[in-house]
Amino acid sequence: VADVSLEDWRHIKAISLPAGITEDGLVEVIPDSEVFHRAAPGLADLRIIEETGREVPYKLVIERGSRERLSFPVTIRDLEYIPGQYSSFIADLGQEGLLHNEIEIAITSRNFQRDVIVEGSNDTTTWAVLQEGTKIFDFTLNERNFTAKNTRVRYPESTVRFLRVQIVNEEEEPVELVGASVFSVTETAVRDIGYQATISERTEDSELKASHIVFDLGSKGLPTNRLTIDTPQVNFYREVHLRGSGDAPRWTTIQSTGSLYSYATPKFVGSKLTLSYPETTFQYLRLTIDNEDNPPLPIKGVALLGVPRRLLFEAQPGASYKLYYGNPNALAPSYELERILPFLKTENLPVGTLGPEVGNDKFEIELKSRPFSERFPWLIPTAVALVVLVVALLLFGVFRKAHKLLPPPD
Repeated sequence: VADVSLEDWRHIKAISLPAGITEDGLVEVIPDSEVFHRAAPGLADLRIIEETGREVPYKLVIERGSRERLSFPVTIRDLEYIPGQYSSFIADLGQEGLLHNEIEIAITSRNFQRDVIVEGSNDTTTWAVLQEGTKIFDFTLNERNFTAKNTRVRYPESTVRFLRVQIVNEEEEPVELVGASVFSVTETAVRDIGYQATISERTEDSELKASHIVFDLGSKGLPTNRLTIDTPQVNFYREVHLRGSGDAPRWTTIQSTGSLYSYATPKFVGSKLTLSYPETTFQYLRLTIDNEDNPPLPIKGVALLGVPRRLLFEAQPGASYKLYYGNPNALAPSYELERILPFLKTENLPVGTLGPEVGNDKFEIELKSRPFSERFPWLIPTAVALVVLVVALLLFGVFRKAHKLLPPPD
């Protein structure tokens, strides 16, 4: 099953190994836009071939990151409010030694923004500041059934038993506190990869009161899952919809509903200019902005982000490797490396680079040696369709003449 007929692959890129490799080991290669454009969906047809013709096992790694959140029950005590200053409470974890780094404050108030100070102690007598200057907020539009809220405060990992939280109100009304939860959060950040996109078209729909903005990535196959608009506008809220296309005339819904906003007012300062959506590989993305009776948003540009892919394979010093792609009939390979990889070090690997794209000579030779009907499989169906059309036209003429010569009875 692992045998590869190299004449079935259209394109090749040479892999340049990183300098300084002195022994066998894993290296990584990042697929570029040409590979995404010409490879099979999901990069299933990628093959790494050594100069001897040996197929080299690899693992396609999709870096999505991870997040683990372990909660601890707490008891809330000493809830107090000092007018013109702050509201505060103490969260008791019940014991020392529990590792934690986040507290989520349960607040029923709406449309607020406050600074928060978090302190830690083991005896409630001596307190040390764990975090200050973090903002919590709630932004709610009841008529839109929309809420953006964040009442979580992250602080350096600690094992203290008591947390004292101060919510700075100053001249604002105190928020309504109903409780809190403490967590130990472990995150593995993902390295985003950005793609250049241009605004290829913008139209204003006066009937729907909407703006349609088309972004062109310049190539199909590039995996994206977020876009961020660049606009100088502030104090706005717009609902948006996202569609994608491979050829622009036909569009597929990607995100049926979403929102973008930016506020800079005395009571609330915050923005959400990024739209997240299910990963897609469309070349064209069309963002529809519902303006209602407001003037259209000025959009200066867009940033598109995606989850990077890495090809990991074991390289030998001095060996030569090539990446083959462009075979829509190829299935994704299955190598033992996938089962071994969890026991190997895959962080901070040496990074190889891909050379320019070249055509596969064996593919061209194989294509020329095939029968005429296989090289041009579309020719026979097209010829048959033309013959059928000609015969249909002739029969239509015959029936018209017969109708004139032999009209039907009354």
